[in-house]
Amino acid sequence: MSSTRGFATATLFLFASSASCQGTCLGDSRSTKDVTVKELHKPRLELSSADQRLRIEVRGAGVLGSLAGPCPVLAKAAVTMNGAPMTVRTRGGMSAGRLNVCAGLTADIPMPNHGGARLVVSDETGELIADLPDIFEPRTANLSKREFRTGDELVVEWAPATDVFVPPPPGVLLPKEKDEPTTSARFEVYAPSDRTAAIDGAISGVHAEGNKIRGSVARLDPGAYAVSVIAPAGARIGRCDFETCIAPPPNLPAPVSITVVR
Repeated sequence: MSSTRGFATATLFLFASSASCQGTCLGDSRSTKDVTVKELHKPRLELSSADQRLRIEVRGAGVLGSLAGPCPVLAKAAVTMNGAPMTVRTRGGMSAGRLNVCAGLTADIPMPNHGGARLVVSDETGELIADLPDIFEPRTANLSKREFRTGDELVVEWAPATDVFVPPPPGVLLPKEKDEPTTSARFEVYAPSDRTAAIDGAISGVHAEGNKIRGSVARLDPGAYAVSVIAPAGARIGRCDFETCIAPPPNLPAPVSITVVR
């Protein structure tokens, strides 16, 4: 299974919560309030991709600690990635498209082709830093063999081995401690003539062991198939000043072809 940049860009979301609500919360549609980086409560950092650019969003809840509090505006915050300034597009306040929902600060920058990221959100009151050492490195998923019989074990070796395996889909919460045990991974299997629906129950007992993903061929008739590893990994996280760091890598492997024989 060769590596490919499955997502064209990376997108980074930073969410800030009040003490009484998490993530996106309701706000007073008639009011906003300028806040500082130091005033953000339980901020959340998320990375994903879009349009060849890295995008960050800082979203806050009502600053008064209630669902009806004013929506925060990060009026003076700056965002950098590896020391380069990101272009700030919006600074928060009320969402234009969703009634009584607080919007976020958004910023973007061209996405690197390799390496890691140090993301910094700062103003005169302080800074929040997240280190993602190899977030932009190519991901590969290699099968030990391509021909299987029912009951055979299917083993995929994932690189880089420092990734943390988490339940799909992309955007799930990752542990801040990189030594925390892995959770789950998933395969999807398709007939080459029909990529619209995965074959239910094709691979059973799927689990991650270190940088290997294992499963057993359970319900497949003889023939050719395409197998995808579905967003099983989150990039290694170093320092994270945020309450939660979310970092699915933007360059996931393409599907691989296998053959099932009698």
